[in-house]
Amino acid sequence: MCLEPEAAGAFAWVLYNAWKERQPDYLKGAEWSIEFLDNWQNNPSYELQLPYGTLTAARMNAELGTDYDVEKMLNWSFDKGNLRGWGTIVGTWGGFDVSGLIGEANDNGNDYAFQMNGAQQAAALVPMVRYDKRFARAIGKWMLNLANANRLFFPGFLPASLQGASAWSAANDPDQVIGYEALRELWQGNSPFSTGDALQGGWAATNLALYGTSSIGYLGALVEKTDVTKILQIDLLATDFFRSAAYPTYMIYNSYNTAKSVSFDAGSEPADLYEALSETFILENVTGTVSINIPANQAVLLTITPAGGEISYELNRMLVDGVVVDFSQSAQAYTWPPRIKGLAAADNPVEIADATTIYATVSDPDSGEFTYQWSTTAGSIVGDSSEVVFTAPAAAGDAEIQLIVSDPEGNSDTATLILSIVPEINDPPHIAEILKSAPYVGPGESLELTCLAEDPDADPLTYEWTASGGSLSGSGSSGPGRPRFRREFF
Repeated sequence: MCLEPEAAGAFAWVLYNAWKERQPDYLKGAEWSIEFLDNWQNNPSYELQLPYGTLTAARMNAELGTDYDVEKMLNWSFDKGNLRGWGTIVGTWGGFDVSGLIGEANDNGNDYAFQMNGAQQAAALVPMVRYDKRFARAIGKWMLNLANANRLFFPGFLPASLQGASAWSAANDPDQVIGYEALRELWQGNSPFSTGDALQGGWAATNLALYGTSSIGYLGALVEKTDVTKILQIDLLATDFFRSAAYPTYMIYNSYNTAKSVSFDAGSEPADLYEALSETFILENVTGTVSINIPANQAVLLTITPAGGEISYELNRMLVDGVVVDFSQSAQAYTWPPRIKGLAAADNPVEIADATTIYATVSDPDSGEFTYQWSTTAGSIVGDSSEVVFTAPAAAGDAEIQLIVSDPEGNSDTATLILSIVPEINDPPHIAEILKSAPYVGPGESLELTCLAEDPDADPLTYEWTASGGSLSGSGSSGPGRPRFRREFF
C-alpha cells in the first residue's frame, strides 16, 4: 500500500475552493482532509501537496473559526521530513548561497533541490500570511532567500562547468528562460551543479525542464523589487486563487539590522494604508509613491484601502467598506460562536412510526459547553444532547429537523435536516450462496445449481439465471425446477 498523507493537503485545497461554490459536501471533505493532517503525528512532507493544506487550514481558521494547528503544518514544510529528508535547504554550496531551496535536505553533502517545489511552496504559503499574520516575518525571510537562490536553476547564473546542458541552452535558448529541473550540492566533484533526473532516467534529451520552469510564473507574480537592495515587495493576493474580495495587500520584509525606508506605490486613487501587524493605519488619504518605514529584521503587511472607508468588525475580522483587511484583529473583543459541523440521521428515509438516531457534531474554539434545542415539523424527538431519537409520524411525507446550538456567551448556530418518511422501505434481497451438485463437469455433462437467498422484508423472490457458456434449463432457486447447467462444448 502506498501511503501519502501529505496528499490530504491538496484534497483540502481543491474541496474547500469547490465549497466556495456552495456545495456543502465539499466542505465536509475539506474538513476531513485537514482534520486528518491535524491529527497526524509525524512530518509527512514530500514534494508539494502539504503546503496547500497549510494554506487551507489557515484560511478555514480565519473564515470559519476552526482551530487547526497551522504552526505544526507550516513547520513540517520547512523541517527535514522522514521521506528522503525532504525539507528546506540552508547554507552555501561551492560558495553560492542556496538557503531557501526545497528538496532533499539530508545535510550529508549530497542534498538535491528542485525548482518546481520552491515555487509551488511559495505559491501556497505566501497567501497564507494574510489569513495568519503570525508568520509574516518567517515567510518574508524565506521568500527573500528563495528568490535569491532560485536563479541558480537558470543557465547564465552558474559557470558552464557547473551546468549539465549549457551547450544545448546556448544553441536553442539564447534568452536562457528554460531552467534546470534540479540543483545538486555535489556532482562528479562539482558544487553546485545544475542538473535533473531526465538524462539519467532516459526519458528526455536534456535536464532543462519545462515542468519546473513553468512554475517560475508564481514567483514572478509574487515578487517585486523595491528601491532598497535585498528588500522585496511580496504580493499576498497573486496566488490566492478563488479567494473572497480583497484590497491589494503586500508583505515587505527588512533583512537589515537597522530600520529601512522603501518607496511604495499607493495607487492613483486616495487611499489609507493599513498595516496588519501593528493594526494601525500608517498613512491616510495618500496617492502615488509614499515612503514606508520598516523596523530592523521585521516585516510589514500593507493593505491599500479606500480613503475614509467605514471600519467594521465581525468576530476576528476587521473590514473596510465591507471587505476584510485583517483576519486577526484584536481591537474589538469577541467570542466565537459554536459551529455545527455535521447533522445526520442513522437512517434516511425512515418508515412511518419507526425511530432513528440523529447525530450532531459541534465545535467552538472558545467553549465546550453547549445547549441543544431540537425541533421537528413532524414526528417527535426525545433528548437534548448531541444525540437524540426521532420517531417518525404515522403519515408519509417530509420531516424538517432543526437544531439550534448555543454556548454560555449566547452565541448560536442553526442547522436543518430533511428526513423522508415513507410507508415502507423495500430492502434488497441477499444472495448468501450458490451451491453446485458437483465440483466440476466434463464436456457434455451437467450439474445442478441452487441459489440460497433471502429477503429481509419476506417479499417473494424471482430468479433470473444467465451463463457465459454452455446452457441453462429450469427456473427458481431449488427443487424440481432448479436450474440445470450443461457444458456443451467438446
